Amino acid sequence: IKLQNNEYTDVLIAIHQDIPEDLRIVERLKEILTEASEELYVSTNSRAFFKEVKILIPKTWSKKGEYLPAGTETFERANVRVDVPNALYGDNPYVQQKGACGEEGDYMHLTPKYVLDKQYGEAFWGPHGKSFVHEWGHLRWGLFDEYGLDDPASGQSYPHFYRTSQGGVRPTGCSTWVAGTNKHMVTGAPCRLDPGTGVYESECRFYPDDQTNRATGSYMFMQFLSQVTSFCHSDPTGDPLSYHNREAPNKHNSLCQGRSAWDVMTQHTDFANGANPPREVQSTVPDFVLLQENDFRIVLVLDASNSM
Repeated sequence: IKLQNNEYTDVLIAIHQDIPEDLRIVERLKEILTEASEELYVSTNSRAFFKEVKILIPKTWSKKGEYLPAGTETFERANVRVDVPNALYGDNPYVQQKGACGEEGDYMHLTPKYVLDKQYGEAFWGPHGKSFVHEWGHLRWGLFDEYGLDDPASGQSYPHFYRTSQGGVRPTGCSTWVAGTNKHMVTGAPCRLDPGTGVYESECRFYPDDQTNRATGSYMFMQFLSQVTSFCHSDPTGDPLSYHNREAPNKHNSLCQGRSAWDVMTQHTDFANGANPPREVQSTVPDFVLLQENDFRIVLVLDASNSM
């Protein structure tokens, strides 16, 4: 992947050969990446968008005239993979991320159901374009989730609520401006404080209210909220509605030593030392290149001349 003049090129999405042929997957990928490109441009303050995206069609699908032959592109080399559900995550979009803070992930995993079923995907994870930018934060910049979670990959847990330095109880997140209510995840009743921990009972969850929310951050916290347009930052003079909360005991703060998402992003070669400064563009719609895998062939050339 390259980012030059604010344009990402050589982004490779590949469909696994065992996925039954369904051209709607290709069309939906185009829609998702088009939405994501605009979201990315806004969330990076006009510093990045998807200019060129390659979609690798498996060789098990029918050949079409508009498919170009793949070169070195393979499923294993793809930045984004469309494959069957993972046993740990089901249809949840995720990034295989083994590195430390700021290190790029291995690949993004999307399932056919997630890609095709727009209503299903939006019900669980919000607009697909926003979800893609959230996962891009993991994949490209080595960011981590800012909400409380039980992490199936590492087996570690990050609490859904914590006691603040002022003595109050707050949901684990980034911006402290997200509006919502705390409710029991089964009964819907108001949460009760656990006298043993000083925070809410383990079945308590924070439910944001998209109608009254004003917070603009963060893409690594609740990217599905309509007002969210930013990654959290640590600039005291910046937008207070996406200001980073160092106190929250989430995975990002834990692995990134309390640095904001923007602090980590601006250390990446994409943006370090002022690279790719903000630029106004007329369109963020990507160019899509459709490639198809070829059967692997070995060609032997025999020299029958007398020079041998």
